[in-house]
Amino acid sequence: MLISGYGLAPKAQAASAAPAPLSIMLDSYPLPFPADPVVIQGTTMVPFRAIAEAMQISVQWTAKTQQIEATKSIAGASKTVILRVS
Repeated sequence: MLISGYGLAPKAQAASAAPAPLSIMLDSYPLPFPADPVVIQGTTMVPFRAIAEAMQISVQWTAKTQQIEATKSIAGASKTVILRVS
């Protein structure tokens, strides 16, 4: 029994050293993503569409121009943000 416990100890330590999965919250609710968020040099990268759609923002991708157009209407006024891949 002592030998089997010894063999498991390093695995348990290695598992606890792994970073916990990231959880992104929007208005106090966890936001699901089609791909896991990733931290790159201190910045958390998440799929834009998932956040935009959770905020009821319309998103369109145009492959030809390599751009995303996000539009939201509020009180009859429409606001658009265009993001381009460079």
